Amino acid sequence: MGLAMAARLVEAYGVVAWDVSDRALARAGKAGAARAAGPGELAARTAMALLSLPAPEQVESVLLGPDGILARAAAGYIVVDMTTGDPSSSARFAAMATARSVHYLDAPVLGRPDKCGEWTLPTGGDPDALERAKPVLLRVARRVEHVGPAGRGMAVKLLNNLMFATINVITAEVASLGEELGIDPGRLFDVIAGSEAATVSPLFKSLMPKMIERAYDPVFTVDLLAKDLRLAVRMAEERGIPLIVPRALQTAVDAAQAQGLGPYDSAAVYEMFRRFQSGGNAPG
Repeated sequence: MGLAMAARLVEAYGVVAWDVSDRALARAGKAGAARAAGPGELAARTAMALLSLPAPEQVESVLLGPDGILARAAAGYIVVDMTTGDPSSSARFAAMATARSVHYLDAPVLGRPDKCGEWTLPTGGDPDALERAKPVLLRVARRVEHVGPAGRGMAVKLLNNLMFATINVITAEVASLGEELGIDPGRLFDVIAGSEAATVSPLFKSLMPKMIERAYDPVFTVDLLAKDLRLAVRMAEERGIPLIVPRALQTAVDAAQAQGLGPYDSAAVYEMFRRFQSGGNAPG
């Protein structure tokens, strides 16, 4: 995600990049970004930071660490957190940023890396700060939608990813079940994908061919899917809201992780169902 953004932003802006991974920094450099020695130096050299990180824990380190963004950002600086995090963490980050006269916006991405430029960004935080940030954000997104105070953007993203997880997991289970019933997975896909049925979605069309080919080079990993489910369930639990379907999704994705599938694309949940339906242990 970060590399896709850098490649588009360098067309219109001076871009400074930092990442814990030297390989990621090297790729950003090839895209035309300058290199910072750390997040503090990045803040000192820029007017806005876009964060694209694995989880809220990394956001906290980048923002609040000894050489973090908030340690060196000038008054009026804007942080746009495009990580998939949780509303309570985002509200806390926003309060800490405000105490240092820095704006924090949570604007997680609805879209995949190869669709950079066409994304939708549900955004929480100060609307005036968002208006200042919009020219930059509209280089990487087609729609930037203010959805309320800090944390609300993350809530929208987690709700979206509950639907992603549902389609992902049921596609894997249906593909495996069809195979056990003697239906060739490729033929099953052709019939369903070629229909006008309401069940057909772009995600189904993307995932099932990976399952058929058993090609799991990661776009979005099983580990990240598990993380997003954990954050979504925690979001509901903090408000005393009972959940049914997400608990079942967690059981399936946790079982896939336990089988060592975490680093692979989320389509690899299919492998867990194949093993289970072929006589392995039941998930959970």
